Amino acid sequence: MAKIDATKAAAQAVAEKLAGRKQNSTSSTNNSTPATIPIDSRISGLLTVTPDLIPAMMPPFQPNQYHISDPLNPNDTLPQATQSQFDKGMKIYEGATRSLKLTGAALDLTREKFTVIGKHSKAFGANPCMVTLALISTGKSPTK
Repeated sequence: MAKIDATKAAAQAVAEKLAGRKQNSTSSTNNSTPATIPIDSRISGLLTVTPDLIPAMMPPFQPNQYHISDPLNPNDTLPQATQSQFDKGMKIYEGATRSLKLTGAALDLTREKFTVIGKHSKAFGANPCMVTLALISTGKSPTK
């Protein structure tokens, strides 16, 4: 029970940190450190994602910075990116997306492997039942 309390305390500390961060920044750069997702202390390696941690996982976005009052005369204060910034950013995001997809495929494969291991174990577990039934059907006692 103490481990659960420690996990909840860690999650609460992260949530409090996030609640204190400034939300109305007009800068287009983000100097904040990435959110740390707590690892469940009961199952080594299992990530604990709770609703209060999700905002820290999202990139900053200020929709009010993209307000357009006159479509024919756009305001020059709208956030801008140069073509080189765009190209560089897209290459990074596309590479990161490919990396996440590969990681997801590896996790899918691992899930399937665990499923087959479980079926393999069940097959071994069914063996004594099958032997017992075979002995009974031949008239032999399974306890001898």
